[in-house]
Amino acid sequence: MIFKNRKEEYIFLFKKGLKDLDIAQILGVSESFVAKARNKYFKSGDSVCKKNSFSSDLAEESTTKVSFNEDNFNNLVLLATKKACELENAKNEAERLFYEIVCSFIDSHHRCKNLSLAAIKKEVLILDLKISKLQSEISANKKRGLKSQESLERELADRIKKREEIEKKLITICMREDFDTLVKLKSVLSSKNLKLE
Repeated sequence: MIFKNRKEEYIFLFKKGLKDLDIAQILGVSESFVAKARNKYFKSGDSVCKKNSFSSDLAEESTTKVSFNEDNFNNLVLLATKKACELENAKNEAERLFYEIVCSFIDSHHRCKNLSLAAIKKEVLILDLKISKLQSEISANKKRGLKSQESLERELADRIKKREEIEKKLITICMREDFDTLVKLKSVLSSKNLKLE
């Protein structure tokens, strides 16, 4: 049984006719929490979920005596409900912890990739500065009327070409590292019967 949230757990347990103390033991909370939940989620006139309808000694005295088999059945229902809630809580906690590890793994991958690409990014930055300097120099020479700029223009073209080659290399490395990490991540998730959407 899967509950979307704690409210659904409370509603389910209230409708089973359990006392606040039993619900508190099942969910691992205090009895006062259960009482607050009962007041919060249900109208005061709701006979199904009113605390008094289950805990009143007067109501118990006026109720027809149940058989031993019915008592056994009720105890089994209580036990099964408690175990279902415990298993659901354990499953949710395990999934939460597992996905925390996955997110940490992805974050570590990004940091590692940035460190490994730091040298290449620095080279691109230096090239950008040199290209900008050459462009400024060529522009200034044109304003002064200097015509002989072939060497500067050739150097500028070479640096732009080199920058493009480094960018392609950078993209290729990023794609390869991301793909390798994705394959590893899918393998880990598959081993836990989980999917990477």
